Amino acid sequence: MGIKALLQYLRELNPAIVQSCDLTEMSGYRIAIDLAILAYQKKSQYISKTCVKLDLVYEEVDYVAARDYMLRQILRVMYEILIAGCIPVGVFDGLAPDLKVGTKRDRAAKAAKRRRNIDGLRRICRGLLGNTPFALSEEDIAFVKGFEKKGKSMSTIDDLRKQLQTEIKGHIVVTSDDYYRLGAIFSAIGMPHIYAPSEAERTCAAMARHRDVLAVLT
Repeated sequence: MGIKALLQYLRELNPAIVQSCDLTEMSGYRIAIDLAILAYQKKSQYISKTCVKLDLVYEEVDYVAARDYMLRQILRVMYEILIAGCIPVGVFDGLAPDLKVGTKRDRAAKAAKRRRNIDGLRRICRGLLGNTPFALSEEDIAFVKGFEKKGKSMSTIDDLRKQLQTEIKGHIVVTSDDYYRLGAIFSAIGMPHIYAPSEAERTCAAMARHRDVLAVLT
């Protein structure tokens, strides 16, 4: 999802390389939208906002509501671009290139691990807060100590709750069904969109390079 410290590197080459402009200055032109970036951003926003309102030990984030929020917010971005007089062109990811197969596999493994962490922390917290006696097994103790390796204290129930919130906030999964629904909405309302042969970022860059669009939102 981008090159680490790229903006810092570019600013060192040319301090004026990053500039602000009003969207209306691009009126009449097409803007390519990297939908994967928006989808993760909007889902993350919903989950982060919701986490602080829930007792995460006993309550689960409503991931259907998170999906619906994501869809509405992406449509709002499209609307704002249209209001500015520009034409948004949504770009969906295609198949991952061979060079990224390992990265996608690692991401899937990290997502699965986060889900296990969430389930494990929630089970331990419920046990400790319950009305019946609960003793941590050796496996539970090793599991909790695994978080202490990151320099965090895990000595109190509040420490466990904070770690649970961290794990849930980091568990952002955008599914193929999410993209299918978004594509169906775009088709229904006539919103321009394309499916990239590979990564959306690469196609967006190519569109800008060939002057098919004036700018890219990513």
